[in-house]
Amino acid sequence: IFILFLWPEIGDPDHTPVLTTLFRALCLLGKNMRHTLISWLSKLDYELFYYLVAHVVQNFLTLNLSSSSYIEKIVFHATVVLGMLYEASRLVGGEGKIEYKEFYNDAVNSVVDIKQDYRRWYDSKINGRTGEDWDSFSFT
Repeated sequence: IFILFLWPEIGDPDHTPVLTTLFRALCLLGKNMRHTLISWLSKLDYELFYYLVAHVVQNFLTLNLSSSSYIEKIVFHATVVLGMLYEASRLVGGEGKIEYKEFYNDAVNSVVDIKQDYRRWYDSKINGRTGEDWDSFSFT
């Protein structure tokens, strides 16, 4: 899994299925493995870290949000991965590895129908389904 982050073509839209699978797999990591990943990500150099956040994950989110009128499960997975990167950024101390604004995604505000997604979220809570609390990521 870690080596995929280093693959130079990971941000290429032609490789979206690889990225989709990677994000899904990262969401399945247990607590200890997730902590290890976050620690490892915090040690990446600035350029690679910035590339992963600003070009790989953010572009993936924007493209997927632009092609749908609601938040799909893969968008939630990408947001969880963005959250891991956010935690990794904060591990270095101070203002973080990169600026907070790099974790903000404009597509969430401009594309997503908040009322529809709230209804979907509320219905899932009523019916006992959990796990798609995308709105718990303040940076989106």
